[in-house]
Amino acid sequence: MTSKVAHTLEQHGLLSRQAHEADARALRLALTPAGRTTVNHATQAARDVDALFFGPDPTELRATLRNIAEHRPEDHRGSPTPSGSDG
Repeated sequence: MTSKVAHTLEQHGLLSRQAHEADARALRLALTPAGRTTVNHATQAARDVDALFFGPDPTELRATLRNIAEHRPEDHRGSPTPSGSDG
C-alpha cells in the first residue's frame, strides 16, 4: 500500500524515491519542491477549515463543551447502554 502511494506521489512530481546507500531493499523518500509547496498549502487549508468550524479561539469552544457536559442528566454519564435486556 505504501509503495503505491509513494509511486503515485512520485508520478505527480511531489515525491522523489532514491536507492538507500546501505540497504538495497530500502528507498529514501523526499518531498520535491512541488511536494513541499503542496504540503504547505494543505496545512494552511486545514488550519482555515479548523478556524471556520471551531472558531478562532479554542478557549470559547472548550468552555461551551464543558458547560454542555456538566448539564447532562446524571443517568447518562458513563453508564453503559443496556443491550439485550427485556426492559
